[in-house]
Amino acid sequence: MNVAERMLRRCTFAPPLSAAALAFSALLATVLPARAASQATTGTLAGFVRDSAGAPIANAEVVLVQTGVELRRIIADEGGHFVLGNVSPGIYVAWIRRMGFASAEYNWAAVVDKRDSVTATLRTIPHGLDAVVVRAKEDKDMKGSAQILGLVVDTEGKPVAEANVELVGADRAGETLENGGFLFRPLPVGPYVVRVRKLGYVPQSVTMQLQQGEEREMVVRMHPLTGNLATVKIVAASGFDSRAEVALKDLDTRLRWRSARDVVLGPNELMRFKGQSLNWVNSAFGMTQRATFRSRGVRSINPAGTSGKVGAQTLGAEGDACILENGTHFVRQPLWSYNMSDIELLEIYDTYGDDSRTVDFHMTGRCMRGADGTHPIWYVVWLKGRDR
Repeated sequence: MNVAERMLRRCTFAPPLSAAALAFSALLATVLPARAASQATTGTLAGFVRDSAGAPIANAEVVLVQTGVELRRIIADEGGHFVLGNVSPGIYVAWIRRMGFASAEYNWAAVVDKRDSVTATLRTIPHGLDAVVVRAKEDKDMKGSAQILGLVVDTEGKPVAEANVELVGADRAGETLENGGFLFRPLPVGPYVVRVRKLGYVPQSVTMQLQQGEEREMVVRMHPLTGNLATVKIVAASGFDSRAEVALKDLDTRLRWRSARDVVLGPNELMRFKGQSLNWVNSAFGMTQRATFRSRGVRSINPAGTSGKVGAQTLGAEGDACILENGTHFVRQPLWSYNMSDIELLEIYDTYGDDSRTVDFHMTGRCMRGADGTHPIWYVVWLKGRDR
């Protein structure tokens, strides 16, 4: 029995092994970027390394890693520029590092004959932290690798073939096989959102936090849409409307291109704060907001209904934070108005945070980024039960 057969046999609803083995090569072709037949055609990653003030950082290391194994290491020039060329198509993590700074990582899909350009902002490690200890943790994270093996079924447990499966945070997508199976590997450790859609079905999203060496197995159950809907409404109800597409594409960009100072909390970390308000998390990670938070009781937000929702218009400006709900809706309200039990994914960006600049577009007034590049702390809150 080969590796593919053993992996697919673990799925509860997997078909006989003969069908699974025949489908496995197609699974890799649809979900994983295929390597070019000739290694002569390659991808390139070019970049610029700077500090928080925008000044170039000379001689920064750029380390290319795949499945936890270091493949190449180059040094940026005196102007902070680097070019990582002749890279075979595939999935990689590029780590940008310099002693005394917190590293940045970029989840990169190298594509045939494509040149990707990135700008890495490295932030100085606070004096209270030992740079050697920080580097040791980054070395451990760099070696981390995981995978997701999944199955998509309907309400009767029958496989759903040709469903669109998107891995937000890795710029990866594909379609399920006839047996409903899909596979994503290799993956760096960290938070991801698995989004499954098919016309005529209610879209499903699963947020997860992959640990080092984890082989996550999951079953996604799809529910058919009810009622006689017009074609346009079926497309929207199935999760293919443009607004949701843009929000998740922006999230994918932020998750793939993170600084060590950016805080992204998946389900595992959020469990630590279950039942508490968002301002407790803010304090736990040492974020100091310019405004003073008002002390009140925690209110639960139920996005599926109107009860329990705290209207932004009823809250005063004093103590209000800069919040982006579900990647689309900008609000100003205190952090205590969010109960951590209602949140499935949380992003926090400090005064220089979000190198992707995907949050900037949504911020207005006092929440906008200033001419010096700084901004108030930004919170991107993804609520449970949100529209998919």
